[in-house]
Amino acid sequence: MISTFETYLEILNTESVTKPLNVDTFLSIWGTSANSLYAAGSGGMIIHYDGNKWTDFMSPIKEDLHGIWGSQDNDIYVCTSFGQVYHYDGTNWSELKTNAYEHLNCIWGGSVSSLFAAGDKGQLIKYNGSSFTTIDTGVEKNLYAMWGMSANNFYIVGEAGTILHYSNNQWSRLTPGISNNLHGIWGVSDTDIYIVGDQGTLLHYDGNTFTQMANTGTSDLNSIWGTAANNIYAVGSHTV
Repeated sequence: MISTFETYLEILNTESVTKPLNVDTFLSIWGTSANSLYAAGSGGMIIHYDGNKWTDFMSPIKEDLHGIWGSQDNDIYVCTSFGQVYHYDGTNWSELKTNAYEHLNCIWGGSVSSLFAAGDKGQLIKYNGSSFTTIDTGVEKNLYAMWGMSANNFYIVGEAGTILHYSNNQWSRLTPGISNNLHGIWGVSDTDIYIVGDQGTLLHYDGNTFTQMANTGTSDLNSIWGTAANNIYAVGSHTV
């Protein structure tokens, strides 16, 4: 577990001190390794980090991208503020027709045949490789980020401190003790989970207890991803 936010910023990446490209807000981050990271954000912007520098990924999408996830570099999915999901196959982008009725804020997969996207008013949809179905989460709060160990064991965070856990075919609601909007979640295991949110919120969950980690910054953090507990990346307003 990382003990302080200052240490966390050291671990994040050295590019965090400079704005890599001219984009207002990065909303989501995902990667296949520390040498292949993708950050997505406003106006359809996607940038790629190769371990040395950030470059424009040249996305043809114009809508704000709220979520990005993939199984590998030639199998990437993004979701938009208009309820759209796009897929990149290593060469081309294509739109997947969804049944979303609200904004989609995040996307994550337990596998390529169990892809989930969550959004406003508790909306959660699942893609099985050919079509989307709606899943009842039992909440009306906006949902902003997902992460999990498998399609049968995952977490969703959202508005006003909302944290949901799906396991053994049932939902449970966790109580982090804060009311800030939570925008990002990533973990190493069920006992080592990191959550970010508004006003620089940074939480750690050990499977039983939430701990608010020290943070000298107050900028909103929108997404978090890592390769290990000592190699974590985050994005936010004007920040990678």
